[in-house]
Amino acid sequence: MSPEVAKLKYPSNRRPNLILTDESTSVNLAFNYSETLLDDEDVEDFTKAMGQMLKRSQPAAQWLKEEVVEIHGKPVGYSSFVIPVVDSELYQLIFYVSLEGKALLCTFNCLKDQMKGWERTAEGMMFSLQSIHKKEEAAE
Repeated sequence: MSPEVAKLKYPSNRRPNLILTDESTSVNLAFNYSETLLDDEDVEDFTKAMGQMLKRSQPAAQWLKEEVVEIHGKPVGYSSFVIPVVDSELYQLIFYVSLEGKALLCTFNCLKDQMKGWERTAEGMMFSLQSIHKKEEAAE
């Protein structure tokens, strides 16, 4: 997504680090690798805290799911919901994982009327998440 479009769609100065989108910009996948410390054992508490924060900031949201699952041996927390926007409704799936001791937040969103075609795909992206560690090069 271009920086100009990102500023319109994500008006906060805390917009995600990387935003991928389709040509219409109505289907988005965003990644934010934050400075927030997060270890695997804290993912459940982090998910609950994020859920509470989201519920306070989005009181009109229709909550669909919120839980922690194990994906490829790592705990991943997620929340999914539908929120009203200016002239429509937006489906969002947000998932949280510890990456090298910090929180990685991944957000998928699309218009609610696109949800039927995208919800399973979005969850599939989340369930395909893998952490690949670089092997340290041996000293010569």
